[in-house]
Amino acid sequence: MPQAAPQTRRLFLGLGLPQDVGARLESRVLPTLTGPGGEVPPGRTIYPARDLHLTFVFLGEFPEAARSSLERALADELRGLWAPELSIVGTGAFPDPRRARVLWAGIEERDGSAGHLAALRNRSWQAALPHGWRPSRTERGRPFRPHLTLARQRRGAAGDLDDFFALALDQPWLPGELSLYESRPGQPQGRHRVLASVPLAPRAG
Repeated sequence: MPQAAPQTRRLFLGLGLPQDVGARLESRVLPTLTGPGGEVPPGRTIYPARDLHLTFVFLGEFPEAARSSLERALADELRGLWAPELSIVGTGAFPDPRRARVLWAGIEERDGSAGHLAALRNRSWQAALPHGWRPSRTERGRPFRPHLTLARQRRGAAGDLDDFFALALDQPWLPGELSLYESRPGQPQGRHRVLASVPLAPRAG
């Protein structure tokens, strides 16, 4: 018998890395997070390039019946919006380097693109609000720190991170689209699957 369609999906809105950008980033970062033989230290999970993304809105368990309405709202909100010109710069950790649980690469807007990333995030919020999503108190109260989550690790995980924190990244990235993703932890084909995408204008004017 065919499998019944799910009533909800775990969804989020964000920007995914193009394959070439992700591959270059992975080639720089991976050697700093693995051992001499390429082994991953116990307690650390490293995400492959195909799963790297910048999250704008985490929707959580979202009703499948409302997904088409969300996709239309997203297309309406983003129509004609300019793509932010970004750079992947530096590395860091949450909550801080001494207690690193989440390892990330930072994202900044390039000269002449200031404000485009915030506009894109705000429009994503506007598309999600009529569908029951609300930003948490934390999201409303703290500054937006755009980043790519590269790895996670348990408290006390082995492995020296000095080389990781010393990485001098400065990699350009021009997103071509904003996507609606399904989060699928543990799937061998990838943790995230694109369900729909809205193209972004490649330049101002």
